[in-house]
Amino acid sequence: MSISLNEIGINSGKKLQRGIYSYKLIDVKDTRKAVGTVGAHHDNIEILFPALSALSQSNFDEQSGDSLITKVENAYDNFGNLVTYKETAAGETLDAKIDYHNLSDKYIVSVPSRIVVSSAGKTYRERSTEVNQNGEITEITLSNAPKAISL
Repeated sequence: MSISLNEIGINSGKKLQRGIYSYKLIDVKDTRKAVGTVGAHHDNIEILFPALSALSQSNFDEQSGDSLITKVENAYDNFGNLVTYKETAAGETLDAKIDYHNLSDKYIVSVPSRIVVSSAGKTYRERSTEVNQNGEITEITLSNAPKAISL
């Protein structure tokens, strides 16, 4: 199922901005683990997450009417975590890929383990984390050049 919203910003009769937002409903993983925790009448419940899957945003020049269009595409995992982000504007594309630590026995599935930002095959920025058995971040490594920095 998909839902779209169209938003237009107008000032003094002139279109300044337009946004088209597309949402996809994602069935959240491990809903079955919640069975019995909120009462028998909720045991057949399905949990859906409204994920922003795409955005197309146009900004218009008030004088000339020219526009710049920015498009964003997102993908999510079964827990609702953002796993890919792709932004395109003026013929350039920026990609981000996000991986997560998976300590599912402790219900810790949303701490990013690695984020890589790239364009045209070149990595511009990278960040990774280490966590302990409790899911607490113990180390962050940042890299936006050939040399990495650990915090």
